[in-house]
Parts: sequence; C-alpha cells; structure tokens
Amino acid sequence: MLVSYRKTASRLRFDVSHELGHLALHEDAVAGEMKTERQADRFAGAFLAPRESFLEECPRRWSYEAFRRLKARWKMSIAALLYRAKDLGCISISTHRRAMIQLTMEGKRKNEGDEWPMEKPVLITQALELLHDQVTLDGLADEMSVYPGELKDMLSQCVPMETLNKIDRKKDTDSATIVKLRK
Repeated sequence: MLVSYRKTASRLRFDVSHELGHLALHEDAVAGEMKTERQADRFAGAFLAPRESFLEECPRRWSYEAFRRLKARWKMSIAALLYRAKDLGCISISTHRRAMIQLTMEGKRKNEGDEWPMEKPVLITQALELLHDQVTLDGLADEMSVYPGELKDMLSQCVPMETLNKIDRKKDTDSATIVKLRK
C-alpha cells in the first residue's frame, strides 16, 4: 500500500482511508477491479464521515459554501463529501452531478483550496527511531523487495531526514543486524 504525498491534504486522507479499506475488505481481491475500488471508496467515506454524525450536519441541498464548511469540519474534499452525501441519500444523483459540474467548471475539482497542513504518519518514524541501530535502509529495502533509492524517496516524504540519515549512516559504520519483516 503506497500513497502519493503530492496531493492535497484532504485527498491524501481519503487515499489512505481508501487503502485501509482494501486491507480490511479485500485480502485476496485483484487490484484495480471496479467493484473493489468502489467498495474501498465507500469504506473511506464511511470511515472519515460516519453515517449518524454526518447525517446530522450534511445539507440537503447543494451549496458551495455549506460544503466548504463541511470540508473544514470533516477534513475531506468537497468532492468526497458530495459522494458521501449522495451515498447516504442527503442529495440526489442529479444534485450530485450538478455540483460536480460546477466544481469542474470553476477549476476546483482537483484543487479546491482551503486546505490544512498535511498530516504525517508518526508510527513509522517512531519504529525507525527505535530500530535505528538494528536496521539499514538497504536491508529494509531488500526485505520489502524495493530498490534502496525508492525506499528512501518514499520515506523522505513522511519521515524526518535526520532519522533517515541516522539509518543511512549505519551502513557506512558497520554491518547492522537486519530485523526480518517477514517470517
């Protein structure tokens, strides 16, 4: 499961939740199937905007301003909020379609503005800090079957450089004990 940090904060949150949906729902499913992708999208919507709470706050008519306020509250893109509202029957299919057309025409379909600072994962940094004297980036890359440069590029998007540099220096000073990730 990899996600790109080259997106807005709201879209990244949705992508991470979507991938969590795949982990929870699709252990043996073929990647990229339309059905499983829709299920993962619905999981993400429900995970980020639980039914009961969202129903209390969701407008029953399209209003850019109302959905912009929801965006700030729920930390989801307006497009994702519109899909959730349609899925829960708060708005009709035709209202959803009109709203999406408006967002597209105004150039707000991919970048809606009004974003917050991007969240960063903390557990991976904590794990690397704890294991810094027991692992190397090359060893981790080998265990994950990726190129070391790829792993460093991926981790550099979410792990502080001083943590990566500490692990990267390890390979230069001595041979670390590799902690096996798989059995």
